[in-house]
Amino acid sequence: MTQGSVLLLVFLQFGLIWTQPRGIVNSYCGGSACPLSIIQQDRKLINSVSVLSYRLNSSGLIEACSATTQSCTFDGIVQEFNKNIHVTTQGEVRVVPLIFNNDGTTIANFRTMIKQKTSQNVIDYITNEAKMYGYNAISMDWEPSCWDKDVTKCLFPSFQDAGMYNTFLQRLGSSLKKIGVPLVVCADHETCTIQCNGDRYLERCKTGNATWAECNCCAFQTWFHAPSLCDDLSNIDVISVMDTYADAPFNQTWFRSAAQPWFDAGCTPDRISLGLFPDEANVTNNIDLMFSTLDEMKIRSVDIWVNMWQSNATTLWKKQLAQFIEGSVI
Repeated sequence: MTQGSVLLLVFLQFGLIWTQPRGIVNSYCGGSACPLSIIQQDRKLINSVSVLSYRLNSSGLIEACSATTQSCTFDGIVQEFNKNIHVTTQGEVRVVPLIFNNDGTTIANFRTMIKQKTSQNVIDYITNEAKMYGYNAISMDWEPSCWDKDVTKCLFPSFQDAGMYNTFLQRLGSSLKKIGVPLVVCADHETCTIQCNGDRYLERCKTGNATWAECNCCAFQTWFHAPSLCDDLSNIDVISVMDTYADAPFNQTWFRSAAQPWFDAGCTPDRISLGLFPDEANVTNNIDLMFSTLDEMKIRSVDIWVNMWQSNATTLWKKQLAQFIEGSVI
């Protein structure tokens, strides 16, 4: 094997992609809200993009977003758009397509996938897409939310559902590992105002004896089992932590406490990408404090929700984003 081949092999290994010294700034993008020209323009500030690209449908199969896809519209061929990000930026911007369900159908569609035994089809499809289009990583964001205010009509996850979801993620991560593509899982460790008590919350929600907020909180706490996701033997490479989303002004104490459950569960900083809102900090002192806090926590990857290009954060955070990517102390 030549020296060049060895270097290429090392580069493709999972951990190195996410643990190299320079920082990762990933921004979500949906529909046509992030044209290639602006991605190219801001590549020194945002060096990773997650375009809403796929969803799990009611047949228990993955489908690509299109002009007619429910809750996942994209004008054009989303796979080609993702591929063109590489071409336009000459590989400077990482392509991390988002597989997203958060329209109240996640649990129903997931149970269909299990019942119809299509999980291997889903894993094979995602793996083949990643290989065909040269994705740098895959981001899974299947959230158990229900948006119907009448919680008696909602499907929320049981412990059994959560166990099967974790098993599915481990199998998907194993498949992606074979082609050198990391798996990112978006997760949220909720602190609820009621005791969820295992599956007991399901009965309270089914009978209308819990509020919409309480039911959704317990659903997230059940669905995302932090110790399983953070386990040393897990095939999940990065946890994108949604707990740290907040509005300005930046609160350092709250921010640290929101992230702490993931460290307590065994996740190390190199396996954590902390979520930020584009308006989480909007004045210089707060912006500096936010990025210095990330540095103190040894966090080298952030996930920005929602679209950075629909805010003025690329202007307000310009200096700090560039420093974060370069790996310099802020």
